[in-house]
Amino acid sequence: MKFLSFFKYSTTAFLILCLSACGPATYDSEKAEESLQAIVEDMNADEKKSFNQAFQKVMLNQLSHESNPLSALATLANNPEKVKEYTACMNGKSAEEIIAMANRIESSAKQQNAAVQSSTAKPKSFIEWAEQTEKDMANFEKKLDSAAAELKRELDTTLKPRSTRNSAILKRNSIKLQQN
Repeated sequence: MKFLSFFKYSTTAFLILCLSACGPATYDSEKAEESLQAIVEDMNADEKKSFNQAFQKVMLNQLSHESNPLSALATLANNPEKVKEYTACMNGKSAEEIIAMANRIESSAKQQNAAVQSSTAKPKSFIEWAEQTEKDMANFEKKLDSAAAELKRELDTTLKPRSTRNSAILKRNSIKLQQN
């Protein structure tokens, strides 16, 4: 009885292993060269090109998260062991999944670029920019003139009584000097 139970479980495990091995080749950063060769083995030239571009796009996206991507790229060129670090996000992924990752990265980048483009309204030409700047300067000068006139009125109302009083004092003093 125990033998039949063991046989049933071992047969099931063996079938699961066989079926899982029948799937598409996947990337393994520990065995990068072998897994890449297995992935592209049955691809035609266009598929290989598409896969290589996708693989590079995903890896460069990982590099872009570094504080200094150019330095990381130079380190990568000098230290092949670093490739494992930057390609670990693709472990266990098939060619189709890696291409899908690259497409998501590209789509996200396009959306971010479109958001930046729409948020910064740019004039269509230098002439339009210059005309807009001239209009902005004219509006600024009007506001400045208005603020200066308001300040002058405020100063006139504040200082007028003093100046009238001061001139009255000056007249009185000058009259006293003339009498002397």
